[in-house]
Amino acid sequence: DDLSIPAALPALAATLKEKRFTAEPLLRRAINAGVDMVMVTNSASPDQNLPGKLIAMVRGMVEKGDVSEARIKSAYARVIKAKANV
Repeated sequence: DDLSIPAALPALAATLKEKRFTAEPLLRRAINAGVDMVMVTNSASPDQNLPGKLIAMVRGMVEKGDVSEARIKSAYARVIKAKANV
């Protein structure tokens, strides 16, 4: 059960910047595909509230059933395990 962190998600930043997609479907796909931790750059258009917005999106996805709570808990466990090994 290795932690899954993509080396980069340039497609996420590019598609958001070009307004081709919104963050929620991309984030949902990434989580459901097995990504345990998503890191995004916040330098093109800095937004202090971006982390909170992303967390709210994930909570909403769980509440709607688009992402399972079990998926979030298993990702959390892998992140904590990896953090303990640093």
